[in-house]
Amino acid sequence: NSAPSVLLCRGLLNAEACALTHSTCSLPPPGRPSTKEEWSWGKGELPPAGGYSPLLRLALKPLALLSSLLAFFLMSSVTALIVRVLISSGVVFMFPLFSALERAGLRGFNQRLLRLSYPWLGAPMEELQRRGKPTGPFVAGHLLKVVVYYALYEAAQVAWAQWLYGKSTPAGLEVWLFGSMMLWEYYGMLFLRSRGGSLFFPRLCGLYFVGYHLYFYSFNYGYFDLLALAHFCLMLHAMLFTLQHLEAPALLRGEVSPAAPRAVYTELPWPAHPSELAPEWTLFVPPAEAVRGVYDDGPAPPPVPPPPPPPPGEEE
Repeated sequence: NSAPSVLLCRGLLNAEACALTHSTCSLPPPGRPSTKEEWSWGKGELPPAGGYSPLLRLALKPLALLSSLLAFFLMSSVTALIVRVLISSGVVFMFPLFSALERAGLRGFNQRLLRLSYPWLGAPMEELQRRGKPTGPFVAGHLLKVVVYYALYEAAQVAWAQWLYGKSTPAGLEVWLFGSMMLWEYYGMLFLRSRGGSLFFPRLCGLYFVGYHLYFYSFNYGYFDLLALAHFCLMLHAMLFTLQHLEAPALLRGEVSPAAPRAVYTELPWPAHPSELAPEWTLFVPPAEAVRGVYDDGPAPPPVPPPPPPPPGEEE
C-alpha cells in the first residue's frame, strides 16, 4: 500500500480506539500548551455516559453524509467561481503593464499577442481604442470585480468556518482545506482537457473530500490534522495519475489539440462570439458535448443487417 493509504488507515483506527476509550462525559482540559491548541468543550458535544442509543447512532450517519455533501457543494462551487474570476479578469492588469513597458522603450512586449491570448479582454479594448475612447474604465471595472469577488471569498471562508467547522479543530485546519480546494480548482482549469480526465479526477477528489468529512463529522476531536495531510497526499497522487495516464495519452491520440483544447464542453443555447467568455452559470452545468479528435474519421457507420434468409422453397 502507498504511504497516504497507510496514514489514512492508521488515523481511522487510532481515532476509533480513542473514541472507545474516552466515551465518558468528563470534560478534557481547555488547551494543550505544547501545540498551542485551544478548544472549548460543552456537554452537548460529548456523548452521554451510557453512549448513544442504536437508533440515534443510525440517524447520525445520514446526517454526517449530508453535511459532507453540503460542504463539498459550497466549497467547490464558490472556489471554482473565484478561480474563474481571478483568471479571466485578474489578467487585465497586464494590458496597462505592457503598454507602460512599450512606452519605456523595452522590446518584446507585444500588445497584439496579448490581445490574442486573452480575446475576451483584448477584443473590447481594441474596439474602444478604434473608437477613440479610453480603456481605463474598462480595466478598472475588471480590477474592482476581482477585489469584490475576492472579498466575498474571504467572507465565505469565515462563514464556512462557522457553518461547516463550528467545533474544536486543530489550528489552521480550515485554511489547509480551503487551500487544497483552491489548488484542486486551479489544476482542473489548467490541466483537465481530456474526456477521461474531466470525468475521473473530480469524482475521485470529491470521494476523498467526502470521505474525510465523514470522519470529521463522526468524531468530536479525532486525528483531523493527520487525516488532512493524508487527504492532501491522495489529491496530489490523483493529479499525477491523471496527467500521466489520462491527459498525456489523450494528447498523443489527438483527442486534445490546439483546434480543440478541451474534449468536452457545454454548448450554449444561443450563438456567441468566439472571443466571448461563457456565462458563469455554465460552471454549474456538467459538460455534455464532445469534440472529435484530429485523428478520428467521424462516427462509425451503423452496422449493415444481414440479408434475410431465402424462403424454404427457394433453398438450393
